[in-house]
Amino acid sequence: MRALEYWEELRSGESDEVILAVDGPPRAACSPGFRDLAPLLDTPHAFWLARPPAGQAPATGPGDDDLGLSSYVEPWINEAHAGGLRVRAVLGHRVGGVFAGVIAEALADRQGCAAEVLLFDPELPDPGSVVDEFHDVVCGLSRPLSTDELWSLEREVAVVVDACGDDTAALSARLRALLTGVPGLGGQELSLAALRLTALMLAEPVDVVPLWSGRTALASASPDRGLSRTRSALLVPEAAFVHREILFAHDHTGFFTSEQVARTTCDLLALSGTAR
Repeated sequence: MRALEYWEELRSGESDEVILAVDGPPRAACSPGFRDLAPLLDTPHAFWLARPPAGQAPATGPGDDDLGLSSYVEPWINEAHAGGLRVRAVLGHRVGGVFAGVIAEALADRQGCAAEVLLFDPELPDPGSVVDEFHDVVCGLSRPLSTDELWSLEREVAVVVDACGDDTAALSARLRALLTGVPGLGGQELSLAALRLTALMLAEPVDVVPLWSGRTALASASPDRGLSRTRSALLVPEAAFVHREILFAHDHTGFFTSEQVARTTCDLLALSGTAR
């Protein structure tokens, strides 16, 4: 196994190529994602999963948005390029699909050939998903909040949501700033929580048309995940977003442990090799 700082090598390979995968937003290892899919793939490629960019953890004070998209993804891009393996494909999950597209585009210039991009329930951030993410962070705290603390925090959240309206990036930034006042939240737990909201903040303004329009999306049956959610939130029920969308009967929870999803992924990776 390679000693990597910004990627975790889930599997070494038998070829000179690697598959990169970006879950999103960054969360605990127990959350469904590419960690579950990797062992099911019958391919000769190494498989690297993006680590939360903890070295790039932002400050969480109000208005402190110095971390930009390029500095967020650059450590992933640089280490992947320096790893000595050709990037065969970049996989993206939820808003990780935005970062996957950016990473693949940057690596194509450096390695001289384009990497495939496969999107797994890709979605764009919206105000509802930002609030859901904030609540998910709070519900998963190692030190649960008391009833009074929860009521106080919910009042603050309501004020922020009302002030931000449909501005998803601003909402992400302001809810991120609220994290510093959450009782008992600090250290590495605060950094990871902040990065989850930062991922949404940075992904929101990205124009995904050039990144996704020629790509394939694998979609679960869950209406509150992926492109189904994005179409509903943006009120664009007929929007394609991607070149091809493959629908599965599995809900999002069981999506990454599905043998059918794994076989389809292997088939698409094999096709990407013949297209080079």
